[in-house]
Amino acid sequence: MIFLALWPLGWNHHVRFTNHVHDALGGVLRANALPEYDLGTPAFHGRVYDIAKLPPADLARRVDEGTAREWLVFDLPGALPPELAPRASLVWSEVPFGDDRFLTAAARYDAKARPPLRPIRFRALYRLQGVKVPPPPSQIDRADAGVNELGAPP
Repeated sequence: MIFLALWPLGWNHHVRFTNHVHDALGGVLRANALPEYDLGTPAFHGRVYDIAKLPPADLARRVDEGTAREWLVFDLPGALPPELAPRASLVWSEVPFGDDRFLTAAARYDAKARPPLRPIRFRALYRLQGVKVPPPPSQIDRADAGVNELGAPP
């Protein structure tokens, strides 16, 4: 029974994830997901379960512009795309005990599993924040730093 409670083989359709969303976000989830994400609505979900799919590059651009939704729903095992990794911080995951051993075992299982077996997926919730790129220095910035237009000290 412990195995079935912790290992989501399809009988337990992300109940712990939706329970976390209910407790932490009040049952309202407006989030982003990557194109390969399964948009099927979980059997148990909050009053708002709105997931929008975007390619990683578009999502990264929108996050930096401040026009993207705050949350990203991502299925483990797997790594975030490089465009999103610096913009996403893990808030919560279904991975039992927070140990990487389970993700490694799930990835090995997925590589060998054939139908009717289903891939193992652990749902994770990330918070998205834009990466702040400092603007190029202006004439005023150089003057404030005690540097003349040629780049030499005055």
